Amino acid sequence: MRQLTFLVPLFLTLGCTGTSEPGAAEPAEKAEPTTNPILGNWNMDSSVFINDGIRGTVSAPLISTTWTFGEDGSYNVVNSVTMPGTFSNTTDSLFVVLMGVPNDYEILMLTAEKLQLRSTILENDSVSMKTDAYLTRITE
Repeated sequence: MRQLTFLVPLFLTLGCTGTSEPGAAEPAEKAEPTTNPILGNWNMDSSVFINDGIRGTVSAPLISTTWTFGEDGSYNVVNSVTMPGTFSNTTDSLFVVLMGVPNDYEILMLTAEKLQLRSTILENDSVSMKTDAYLTRITE
């Protein structure tokens, strides 16, 4: 009988290890914060105009141009001057307001190092002018 008295508390202890009450929620795993991949500094490498479907020549900016996207929604374009603005984005679109002027971009590609954007201006129902901008992330 003495052995049985010893085994009952041992069995109860082993049987209860790591269990929770039925219906109790499991502890949630801590989610890693997601960082917006567009944040940071980007160098504008080149752009190309596409007028009514005809692709123009790829051209580099005349002056070194940097685009900066801040965590607070701030947006700056820096070349010979600094032009402040704001931005918001989704996975496939970017909306900026630069010096009070709004502009929509389609995000064609966004990787850790490269960003390709397209803006479209509809001149009439059949003619449009598009601009593709190619940017490279500036690493510190």
